[in-house]
Amino acid sequence: TIHGLALRILKENSNYLRVGLNADFEVCDDNLRQKIIREIMSKLQIDQNEFDRYDKAISALKLSDVKEIPYVKDKEIFLFIKFYNAYNNYLKSRNIIDYDDMLSYCVKILEENKDIAEYYQDICHYVIEDEAQDSSVIQQKLLSLLCKKHKNLIRCGDINQAITTTFTNADLEGFKTFISNSNNVSMNRSQRCSKDVYQTANKLIDFSKTDENLKNSFFDIKMNEVTGKNPVVTNGLNVQTFDNYTEENNYLLEQIRNIFNKDPKASIAILVRNNYIIEEYSQFLGQYGYNVITKSDCLKNQPVFALILALLKFCSHPWNNETVLNVAETIKQQKILKITNEDLQFIKDLKKVVEEIKIDNDLN
Repeated sequence: TIHGLALRILKENSNYLRVGLNADFEVCDDNLRQKIIREIMSKLQIDQNEFDRYDKAISALKLSDVKEIPYVKDKEIFLFIKFYNAYNNYLKSRNIIDYDDMLSYCVKILEENKDIAEYYQDICHYVIEDEAQDSSVIQQKLLSLLCKKHKNLIRCGDINQAITTTFTNADLEGFKTFISNSNNVSMNRSQRCSKDVYQTANKLIDFSKTDENLKNSFFDIKMNEVTGKNPVVTNGLNVQTFDNYTEENNYLLEQIRNIFNKDPKASIAILVRNNYIIEEYSQFLGQYGYNVITKSDCLKNQPVFALILALLKFCSHPWNNETVLNVAETIKQQKILKITNEDLQFIKDLKKVVEEIKIDNDLN
């Protein structure tokens, strides 16, 4: 992966020193990142329901390769910048980097150290990038730096498949520029889907041209079949549009009932565009007696199990500040007791929660 490549460049020949990291720097995984973000949000009194927005905004800003953040008067943006700076300071003070830092630090090293850049440019005679439509600004800059000498970069992607609002921080304009300035091979045939699927996709391209807000959404590249290879499916796709969520929910409920009437043991998957809709569907279907399992149903994400886990960790290591703090944060988040941010800060500032006391063995 491109992150694996970036991490290799960071670690080789002590390159990490060029960006102020120590040899024992650690990579922040998703669980630690979530904990750090929530901790800073709590400290700045930011609503925890804003987690997804703040989490995505961190990556969006880092991967856009912005060098300097100007002063803004907008209160919401000002608060985010304050949070963003606090997040980065937290990582830096603890010698931690996140996945976005891997790329941005790697680019910084290559841009500011000609000898290191030439070393890796000599290695990279050819670079082939898959799913290029999802590349961020910083990813594309990294690839361009590595290919600067031999100029043999092949990028394979489909702009019409870029999911820019819910999945990646794709820089479509950068990919479009690359296409317009390069020798191109158009691959417009696919054997993976049935006729009704690719015809619907093609109609969406035509539809986008009729709307002022969508006219630049798609490239005018339509999908064609591979003769004799595509799966033949009857009624493989049923397209419905609704005026409101109530109509959509009622239609969905009707379809689920029909499926279970035919096969009571059936399993049904529902894909949604945004995470916030998941809970709405879960509650709606639960009202009708359906057992709904979501990705967030991981035990550690359920309040009761999160509390039990926090208490068990405390029982196992009661002398550890982290376990005590974890219990306090869990209790505060679930509003079991009234715990303030000052209380949490008090625990963080303690050197030890439990003091060891030597007792005379002769005393009863």
